[in-house]
Amino acid sequence: MLKAFAKDSVVYAVPAVFSRGLAVLLIPLYTRVLAPAEYGSLDLLLVFASLVKLTVALEVSQAVARFYAAERDPARKSAYASTSLWFTLAAYSLFALLALWQSERLAALVMGREGMERAFGIGVLYIWVSGHFYLIQNQLRWELRSVQYAIASALMAAVTAASALVLLYGFAAGLDGLLAGMTLGAAVGAAYGASRLRGVFGLRFDAGALREMLTFSAPLVPSAIAVFVSTFADRIMINLFVSVDAVGIYGVGFRVAGIVGLVMVGVQGALTPLVYTHYRDPATPATIARIFRVFVGVALCLSLSLVLFAGDLLAFIAPPAYGSAAPVIALLVPSILLAQMHVFTPGIAIAKRTHLILAITALGASANVVLNWLLIPRLGIDGAALATLLANAVAFAAYVLVSQRLYRVPHEAWRLLGALGTVLAIALARSSVPAADAARIALDVGAIAAAIAVVIAFGLVRRAEAHALLGALRSKLAALRPR
Repeated sequence: MLKAFAKDSVVYAVPAVFSRGLAVLLIPLYTRVLAPAEYGSLDLLLVFASLVKLTVALEVSQAVARFYAAERDPARKSAYASTSLWFTLAAYSLFALLALWQSERLAALVMGREGMERAFGIGVLYIWVSGHFYLIQNQLRWELRSVQYAIASALMAAVTAASALVLLYGFAAGLDGLLAGMTLGAAVGAAYGASRLRGVFGLRFDAGALREMLTFSAPLVPSAIAVFVSTFADRIMINLFVSVDAVGIYGVGFRVAGIVGLVMVGVQGALTPLVYTHYRDPATPATIARIFRVFVGVALCLSLSLVLFAGDLLAFIAPPAYGSAAPVIALLVPSILLAQMHVFTPGIAIAKRTHLILAITALGASANVVLNWLLIPRLGIDGAALATLLANAVAFAAYVLVSQRLYRVPHEAWRLLGALGTVLAIALARSSVPAADAARIALDVGAIAAAIAVVIAFGLVRRAEAHALLGALRSKLAALRPR
């Protein structure tokens, strides 16, 4: 399992690095065309798209993950996959028809201002296409086809970027052009993925398989809504208490902070299907603990690097109108990681105790709403970032405590907490020493070097593991090169 994880995580990470890196590089081009209010409307539309993705198809793709990997009968495997496809097609088509029918009412409500009907219509088409891309992309994961997953993701990112830039700068299409480019990118990625899955999806619909999958996945929907609230309460309440312009500024800060998610994407893509396949193996808990230990070491160093150089990144990618996003990045970096780290707590899903997921996510969502309500009126977008960090920390702690009771993973807490505390002390010490220009850069680099030394000293990343990761990276990058 560990060898498969190392290889697959690199492949899942490569397109993520490409797509997210490309997205960050394109921010200066987007922000020079889109005013903060337009960027805020885009962010609010993407919040709506996330809610649709979590609810419309009743998370049926997550049920495929649970049943498909464990099934040995090829006919039953095909029944699960095909039924999920046709159910998703029907659900998203019904959503799109209803949303377009009510577009005059929904456009201003979703996008935060009047006159957005055409952009909302294009956005509905994007949501329809991206919903199918999400299903197809996940099916490639459940099939353990990591290379095809990488290609589909890279195609989506590249086509989105190229077409959006042509429409933004060649045709001055503004927000409409950006949304059209996003739609085309998702369509190309979905078409490629579907072509790789011709033997998996078929013209069959099994009502029994659908009932079985929805029995598992439907209880996940309330928890998914709670996750949605926990994830996006900040932007919704910034729009409520401040302005749509502030949403756009916060959104740029969130995208810069989101670079830290690169350390999570490969892990997230590879670990879940492997755990579902191998959880009965007695060696699996120790393997999860080892992967988590290395992950924490890498995440600490990357997080500190991003926090220290956040201002430089923001100055490079966005005009001065977005400058007030700089303070939120330091709070959003750990928050983004905490929101995704539940992948290391598989006990609840393995035990099929999905009601516990609902309880934990409801706890996190409630904390997020209350904290945002208290802090945004006082601290603005900085308060939103702080509220999200605290709420995500509470939810992750609950995931760990509950999962350990159901499927114990032998974590070495003293190593993890010791390294975390020491790196946090380094960050606080560095922030207390003012410096400018070359001296500031030298101090920042020194702090990062100290953090790397701490990670090694606490044994979070060991020499053999570093060599194994580099070896997997080289071999998989070689495999991805065109021949």
